[in-house]
Amino acid sequence: MKWDGNRLKYLRTKKKLTQEILGKKLDKAMSTISGYEINNSEPDVDTIVLMANILDTTTDYLLGVSDEPDIKIYHYNELPELVKEAGIENLRSLKDYKLEELTLDELTDLIEVAKKIKERQKREKPST
Repeated sequence: MKWDGNRLKYLRTKKKLTQEILGKKLDKAMSTISGYEINNSEPDVDTIVLMANILDTTTDYLLGVSDEPDIKIYHYNELPELVKEAGIENLRSLKDYKLEELTLDELTDLIEVAKKIKERQKREKPST
């Protein structure tokens, strides 16, 4: 494993954070963040863990162990229950989709959309 500051810079800019803002979140100087990004210095383990949390990634990605920057839900057996709770198990568009490949953000977005669809269906359902 070798620290690669380009990964940090990629994630920071993806989250639209400046070096100064990320530095404040990490309780580090902007120059320290710059040093990490240009590989002049390497963060300690605690800082890497905090970076991963702030940047919604894994420590494995930051350390070069994985090339996947997005957090994935690895416990597929939990997904059907989440889908069922959201009431989206019968959506045709999900039939062929590999739910286990969704990131946590994507699954959250999907569930929020499903909830809105259900609310709309309830409002439009004629009273008996």
